[in-house]
Amino acid sequence: MKRTQLSGILGRGRLQFADNAAVERYYEDKYRQGGYEAGCVRFGVNISALYHQERHRAALRFLRPAGHEVILDAGCGNGRLAVQVAPLCRSIVAVDIAGNAFPDGNRAAPNLRFEKMNVEQLTFPDATFDQAVSVETLEHVLHSGRALEELHRVIKPGG
Repeated sequence: MKRTQLSGILGRGRLQFADNAAVERYYEDKYRQGGYEAGCVRFGVNISALYHQERHRAALRFLRPAGHEVILDAGCGNGRLAVQVAPLCRSIVAVDIAGNAFPDGNRAAPNLRFEKMNVEQLTFPDATFDQAVSVETLEHVLHSGRALEELHRVIKPGG
């Protein structure tokens, strides 16, 4: 069976997955153990937390969600970005391969919905979303080209 390698975090080796079921098991286990909250701490500073915060700020600046838009957060992880986007759009759907990545506390916004889903196999109809955002996702999937094709498919023309 062919195994796909993904780069490890901070050069700590390479992760190997036989298929998407193995990817799902890995990330669900990771979130059972607290996800990425511990991060990379150096000299008492959680570098990972700072990095994630800045990535989300940059994504929001680029996305510029509008009140009438329906947005997809593909590979949402713990949902922090989706929670920030929710007040700025009509609705947002956040998806992740790990069904336990998105804590219940992040589901409070009435226009925010979480679905367990692989970004390589989105189940939404064509042209469902005005925009899509995907932060720190492509390096975690087996077939990044397929994920990009799926994102393109579900975004409305001009989105």
